[in-house]
This record gives sequence, structure tokens and C-alpha cells, in this order.
Amino acid sequence: MEETEELGEAPKEQIRVWGLGVMLKKIDKLIEKLDKMDKKLYFMEKRQQEWYEKEHPEAKKNY
Repeated sequence: MEETEELGEAPKEQIRVWGLGVMLKKIDKLIEKLDKMDKKLYFMEKRQQEWYEKEHPEAKKNY
């Protein structure tokens, strides 16, 4: 017969699983913040591009 695991090992596994859950939640929050920053940057760049094209109509790209 194989030896059974000691009772001291189970809490370590539980802590590891709990730690992963906490890390995943923090990563999700970071992703949300990055998405918000990306949206803000997109609209800022769009506004700047519109302003530049308004001030410099000769610089418009012809597609």
C-alpha cells in the first residue's frame, strides 16, 4: 500500500488555489483598466486627428 498524504499538505494546496483566484481577479481588474485606457486613447487620437485635418486640410490623406 502507498502512504497517504499528510494532513499538513492539504492546506498548502488550498492556499495555492486561493492565491490563484486572487491573482486572476487582480488580472481581470487590470484588463478592465487597460481597456478603459485604450478607449480614452483612441478617442483622444481621433479628436486630435480631426483637429489636425480641420487646421491643415491639405494634409488629408486621399484614399
